[in-house]
Amino acid sequence: MDKHLLELYSDHLLSSFGATTATGLSALVDGAVSHDQVTRFLSGADYDGQTLWQQVKPLIRDLQQADGVLIVDDTIQQKPHTDENALICWQYDHSQNRSVKGINLLHCVYHADGVSLPVTLDFPVLLLRQVFTNQDGSTGTLYLACSDLPCEGPTVEAIYQKRWNVETFHKTLKSHAALAKAPTRRVRTQSNPCFMALYAAARLEGLRSKHRLKHFALRARLYLKAIRSAFEELQTLKTA
Repeated sequence: MDKHLLELYSDHLLSSFGATTATGLSALVDGAVSHDQVTRFLSGADYDGQTLWQQVKPLIRDLQQADGVLIVDDTIQQKPHTDENALICWQYDHSQNRSVKGINLLHCVYHADGVSLPVTLDFPVLLLRQVFTNQDGSTGTLYLACSDLPCEGPTVEAIYQKRWNVETFHKTLKSHAALAKAPTRRVRTQSNPCFMALYAAARLEGLRSKHRLKHFALRARLYLKAIRSAFEELQTLKTA
C-alpha cells in the first residue's frame, strides 16, 4: 500500500465539507498527484479488515485500557441508484423493516476512555443471484455466497423454500465471505472507499484524543480556517 496516498486521501476526506473526488484531490494538491494515480490507488488492491488493523494498531496500542471493549455491528450503506453486483445488492434493513439496495458493512470498534476506533471490517459478499417466481406470480430474489453451499440450482431452491415462505420478497442470506473472493475491480472501487472512510475516522479519533477536542470542535476549527482562507482570497480578487 502507498502510505503517502493513504494519508493524503484520508486527509482529503477529513478536511472536505462536501463530496470528495479523485479530480478534486488532484486539484487540491495542484496536480502533484494525478486523478489516475488516485483511481489506481483505490482499485489496485483489496483493502480489507486485516489491512485496516495494520494501519490502526499503533493508535489502539496507545489508547488501549484494561476496561476497553470491542463492539461488533453491521450497517447498510444505501446505494439506490447503483447497479447490482456481488457487493451492492438487496439487503434486509431491520431499522426500516424493508429491503434496501446497498453495501452491507460489518465492522468492529474498540472503545475505551470515550474514544472509539474502528479495528476491522468485512463485507458479506453475495456472489450468487437466484430469481424465483412465487405461487402468486410475484418474483423474489435470493443472494447466496458461493462458499456457503454447492451452487446448484435445485440445492439453492430447496434452501429458499425451506428457510422462507415462497411469498417472501427479496430476502437475503448474509455470508462472512472474504472480500478477496469478489471477482471484479469494480467491487474494489466500491468497497475500498468504505475502508478509506473508516481509516479516516480512526485518524479523527486519534486527533480528538491528542487535542482533547470533540469531533464537532475539530471540524469547526477546520471549517473556520477554510472560511478565512476563502475570505482572504476574495479580498485579493476584489483588489486585483
